[in-house]
Formats: sequence, C-alpha cells, structure tokens
Amino acid sequence: MKLLSWNVRGINSPNKWRLIKHHIDDTKGDIWLLQETKWSMAETTTKMRVWKQWNGIFRQSNGAFGGLGIIWNPMNVKISLVGEDKYWKHCLVTILGQNENFNLFNVYGPSTTSDKRALWALLSSKLNSITENSCVVARDFNVILSSTEKSGGIQRTGMSHKDFLDFVEQNYLLDIVLKNGTFTWTNRRAGFTNIVERLD
Repeated sequence: MKLLSWNVRGINSPNKWRLIKHHIDDTKGDIWLLQETKWSMAETTTKMRVWKQWNGIFRQSNGAFGGLGIIWNPMNVKISLVGEDKYWKHCLVTILGQNENFNLFNVYGPSTTSDKRALWALLSSKLNSITENSCVVARDFNVILSSTEKSGGIQRTGMSHKDFLDFVEQNYLLDIVLKNGTFTWTNRRAGFTNIVERLD
C-alpha cells in the first residue's frame, strides 16, 4: 500500500490544481493526505467530480488558513471518519483483501505556541485511547524537531520545539526519514534571506 502526504499550500489556481491532480494520478498512490488546501466545501465538491475513481473527505479551510483532505482509491482501501476538528482528521483505514486496519491522522498544525500545546495534548489523548491497530500521523505540524531541520534565518529553537519533541517521544512516534531531499518548505527568497525547513 502506498500512502502519500503533501502540504499543497493552496489549490486555488487552475494551474496548481491541474499540477496536483496530475501528480496524484501519476503516482498511483492508494491514499493521499493533503494539508493547507485552502478549499471551501463548494470548491471541494466541484473538484472531486472530476475524480470518479477516487473517494475523498475534506475539512474546509478557515478563509485562507488550513483545509485538510484525504483522497483514496476505493478499490484498494476503505476509510471511515472517526473524528475531526479544524487541525486534524482521524480515520480508520482498512486495506481491502488483507483484513488489516490502522488508524490514520491527517494534521495541519496551528502557528501559535499555545494552540500547538493544546493540539499536542489533544492528539496525545487520542493516541493513548487507541488500544488496537497501529497509527500513522501524517502532517504538517508547523514546527521542527531539531535545529538540523532548518537552514537560514535565525538559528534558534523555542518552547514549540521542546513541546513537539516531548509529544513525539511520549507517544513513541517514529519519524520517517526523507528520501531525495532534506527540507520540505522554503520562503522562496534568494541569497542570505532564504530559509528552508522540514515542516511536513
């Protein structure tokens, strides 16, 4: 089974939508997790009509902030929504033909330290309540685990970093190593003002 997670940073323009649709079709993944779609529910309904071979569930954005999507191939997996709020969706995934299940969280983290702490506490509670099946947490947490996950700008880590590290360790989460790259986000500036980070 192939699962892919992508902070798309908005799918509002037709060109961006075509690029992402082509990429999803081309990779032939079983499950796609999208963060920061910046979609309203009306836009979601319109977009999904062209994907008759896929199923999807979405959380609309709050204006230009956030938005979550889970798209899957119903021939290979079945997905049932367990719970959600504006920062996350929790689903139960069944791999068809294998009788295997796992819990799946799609997360787009807030920007403020207090909201991050509240999210870590809530997710910890959810993870601790799961007694059966494994868990996958796919995300853009909007925070880094260590200073090695950032290049450029001011090199410092604060309470958000420590809180996030505690969250990962206390819940026994394993960070999957990236392939074909080190960072996942850039401020798209040139020269000394360029900043890149691994946020998702």
